[in-house]
Amino acid sequence: MSSYTAYDRLVLGLNYIRPNQSALRSYKQRQKQINTELDTNMNRIKKYMSNLEDPGNLPLTSPLYKMYSDRLQTYLLQRYMTPLPLIDQLRARRELKLVKSIQRKLKKYKLILRETDKSSVFHIGYAIDYKRKAAKYRQETGAYEELNVKPFNETIHNVTHAVNQLKTMSKIVEHQRMKMVPVRKMTQLAYMYFLPKSHK
Repeated sequence: MSSYTAYDRLVLGLNYIRPNQSALRSYKQRQKQINTELDTNMNRIKKYMSNLEDPGNLPLTSPLYKMYSDRLQTYLLQRYMTPLPLIDQLRARRELKLVKSIQRKLKKYKLILRETDKSSVFHIGYAIDYKRKAAKYRQETGAYEELNVKPFNETIHNVTHAVNQLKTMSKIVEHQRMKMVPVRKMTQLAYMYFLPKSHK
């Protein structure tokens, strides 16, 4: 893959529009994606709607869930299974090769590709330079501390325990507890992340 072609794509920055990925997946993969999205969305909707206070809550036995599920499945089928024009299929496959080529070069030369601070373009730098800048920033500001262990599980446990205690003591009600309990898949700890400036 030409370096100039890769460069042309990177110059687009956040203006790059990825082609339809359905052309790159088999029928079984797309069917699995549909089922996953359908289950995930319906579980979220049922969990939210059934825990609302009266009169807004919707019991899990309501036929409205089935009706909405059917409509959502029809939409997902249309989205993932509609055949693409040949030109779109060729573009998707060509650009997949291009992305993989860029990834191989980043790995080979130990580079990091990152969005810049404000100008919506990409910055490519050596990983060792990022590590050096991070260490210097921590030393000068004392704003961050490098940890030897991951406190994520302990933090999730402590917060969940504290929220459950509030519920046990009748300080909060169930729907408040549901909103306050951290969702593991959607939670992350604060971490240091550099956004390079394009003019430096």
